[in-house]
Amino acid sequence: MVKDLTPVNPSDESSLSPREIAELKEKIAQFARENEIFKKGNDPIGEKIVKSSIFETINTLITQYPVKAVYKTLGIPRSSYYDFQKPQRSPRAMDNKLIKEHILKTHLESNHRYGSSKIHEYMKKKEKLHKIPGLKRIQRFIKHMGLFAVVIKRLNRKNSKTTKEDLPNLLK
Repeated sequence: MVKDLTPVNPSDESSLSPREIAELKEKIAQFARENEIFKKGNDPIGEKIVKSSIFETINTLITQYPVKAVYKTLGIPRSSYYDFQKPQRSPRAMDNKLIKEHILKTHLESNHRYGSSKIHEYMKKKEKLHKIPGLKRIQRFIKHMGLFAVVIKRLNRKNSKTTKEDLPNLLK
């Protein structure tokens, strides 16, 4: 005879009530959902995870699972998801974007010859910005954008074959 493997044994005094059985079934279902969400929400190990891909995954998971369970399982606060949905740019971020556009325009106009100091001077004289950024800020943006000035190294040639003693004295 096959032994019954149910968690409830009617002969036990410590048997579970039907309400407790329903709660346990709900917890098991919740763990199964969280396990599925976790599998679908994480990229393979070693790959770089981009925020936009996480939120795209969340958008697909929300159609299948409860919103609260998705956020709780992935460990992402709901506020950051809504911030991603409707990004608001700060005035400083908008200024940075405008300055980067001016830097790139100036760099291209100079045929990649201007470095940070010349771009700074050019922006002081020519550009119509309400506030001219400092040199350090421009240097930081140029480094972040991956721009660099073309530098032609001066070549100083020294002729090592002739010496002063070998040359004739033309002043005599």
